[in-house]
Amino acid sequence: MKAIPRDRVIDGVDQTAVLLKGDGHSRCDYLHIYTGDILAASMKQQVKRTWVGQKPGLMGSEFTDLYKDPEEKHHKMAPFLWAWAPFDHMKERHEALIRKYPHRQPTHGVPYEGIENLPEEARELADTLPKTYK
Repeated sequence: MKAIPRDRVIDGVDQTAVLLKGDGHSRCDYLHIYTGDILAASMKQQVKRTWVGQKPGLMGSEFTDLYKDPEEKHHKMAPFLWAWAPFDHMKERHEALIRKYPHRQPTHGVPYEGIENLPEEARELADTLPKTYK
């Protein structure tokens, strides 16, 4: 059995517990959703806030309860006034991490090419992939 790396950080959060103990032990209960390089939405538990296309003031409709509206057809603001500030803070923390650790430019090329000490399983997988990526 291979050793699991300690202090595994995913999206700025130490997720060692979820790697060792499985689902239900995550330290992260939110997710940021991107469309290309644009932060489009954030989710916390069943609540989703859409950042793109926001309307000013309290008449905005960027919150959705995904349990009650899984197709996201009926966005609301009033029932989620309690979530406004927490979602703003999540976005601010995320953007601060992006400023500190900027996104890298997308890379192109043959998968696994140029990796030193590539495990045999990955090398076998790489041999099955097309070599025509640009």
